[in-house]
Amino acid sequence: MANRSDKRDAIALSAYLSGLQVEFIDGVDPSTIPEKAYPQNWKITEDEPPGTLGCWRGHMNIYRKMLNENIQTAMVMEDDVDWDVMIKAQMTEVARGARYLQKAPASTSSPYGDSWDLMVTGHCGMWNHVNEDQEYWVINDDPTVIPAQKRTWWRKPNLTAPVLAGDRTRLVLSPNFFTCTGSYAISIAGAARAIYDQAVLPKATAIDMGLGKICRKHEYGFSTCLGTYPMITGIHRQAGSVAKDSDRTDRKAKAHKPDRKVAQSDNLMYPVRLNLGSLLSGDTVVKAQYPQHAMFQEIDISTLKLPQGNAAFVRKEEYTKLNKKQKRRKHHYDI
Repeated sequence: MANRSDKRDAIALSAYLSGLQVEFIDGVDPSTIPEKAYPQNWKITEDEPPGTLGCWRGHMNIYRKMLNENIQTAMVMEDDVDWDVMIKAQMTEVARGARYLQKAPASTSSPYGDSWDLMVTGHCGMWNHVNEDQEYWVINDDPTVIPAQKRTWWRKPNLTAPVLAGDRTRLVLSPNFFTCTGSYAISIAGAARAIYDQAVLPKATAIDMGLGKICRKHEYGFSTCLGTYPMITGIHRQAGSVAKDSDRTDRKAKAHKPDRKVAQSDNLMYPVRLNLGSLLSGDTVVKAQYPQHAMFQEIDISTLKLPQGNAAFVRKEEYTKLNKKQKRRKHHYDI
C-alpha cells in the first residue's frame, strides 16, 4: 500500500544491500474499486474479504503495465517478502534448471530461457505431476534449503522417488499447482494470459489460485510453468504488533493478539532482513535463522559456493502412492 512507508523502507534497504533494484507498485484499496469494475463472478465472502479483491487488482495492474510498456519479464514480490543472502547464487542455479527443463538453446534473450510463462519462486506449497513422467533439476546438499522440520505448509510435492530425496535438496520443476504469491516471475505472454483468464473471462479468483491454474497445462492447454521447491523467497514478520502484518485482512481483527517478541522470516535459512545489521556494517559473515537445523551455523557470503544441480528424470512408476493419512501428515509429502 502507498501508505506503508515502513515496509518500503525495509525492502529498499534489503534490496540495496543485496545488489538488487526494485520498483514499488502501489497496492490497491478495495474501497476504491467500483462494483461495476468487479470481475463478473466475484463475491465478497468471509473467506475472501475485500482485501483479496484489492490484492487481485494490484497484480492485474502489474500485468497491464507489462502489456502497455512491452515489458518482457518481471519478478513480482509481495510487500512482506524476504530473501536469502545468497539469492543471486540461488537464482543462477534456478536459471540452469529452467534452461534444462525448457531444452533452451545456447543463446537466449533471458538467462532463464525464453519459453516459460510463469516461474514460481515464493509460495506456501506446490504439487508435482505424479501421474506422468517428469524431468527435474536436482540440487543436493544446498545449505540454504529450509530444513524439513520447518516445512510447516501442508501442500507438498511427492518426493518419494529416490533421486528426489534429501533434506537439503532443492528442485527446479514444472509444478502441477501452487498457492500463495510471495514471489514469482511472469513473462509478457503469461501476463496476457492472466489478464484474459482473470479479468476478461468470468473466471476470476484469489490471485494465487488463478495463477496456480495456469500451471495445470493439461486443463488449460497452454503455458510453461516452472517453480522451485522449497521456495527461494520467504515471508518476513516484524517484531511488535501483528496488526502491522498483511493489509489484506483487517488490522483491528488482529489487535487482540499478543505482540511478536522476535522478528522472523519464514522459510529462509539465512534471511537478509535478520542480518541487515551485519550487512550494513560490511560484515560478510551472516548467521543462520535455525542454527540447530543448519548445515552451517554461519556462512561467509564472500566465499561460500553453492552446489550445482543435475538433471533427473522420474517415471511415474517411481513415486510411492501415499494414503490419505500420509498426505495430510504435517511433515510428510503431499500429492
